[in-house]
Amino acid sequence: RGACDGVVPDATVLLVAPASAVRSRMGRREGTDRLDLAGDAFHSRVAVGFEQIAEADPARVRTVLSRVHRADTFRAVLEAVSPVLPEAAAALAGGADLDALVTREMAAKRAEKEAKAKEGARG
Repeated sequence: RGACDGVVPDATVLLVAPASAVRSRMGRREGTDRLDLAGDAFHSRVAVGFEQIAEADPARVRTVLSRVHRADTFRAVLEAVSPVLPEAAAALAGGADLDALVTREMAAKRAEKEAKAKEGARG
């Protein structure tokens, strides 16, 4: 037990995706890290552990299916946390254009990644 015993978040989101989708997404990223290289057995054990945590505390751990379209996943996450995060509920109730928001954020992330790649190539 650590120094943070008893400190628990109000909500935790567990994103779940089929293993094939996860492998596909990992394959599109640049580079690998030690977790990427840990193998399917390791990742299966981790997934089971997270599922057990979610089953033991369903009021806190909200399980969300990671969908094909990012905006759909984002919407599902907002719905999952809206009981404890008024801003999420307001975004959903206000008819926020989640598709546009996700598209903008992904474009910004892509531009940042490209800028870092160019900077790395220079120096």
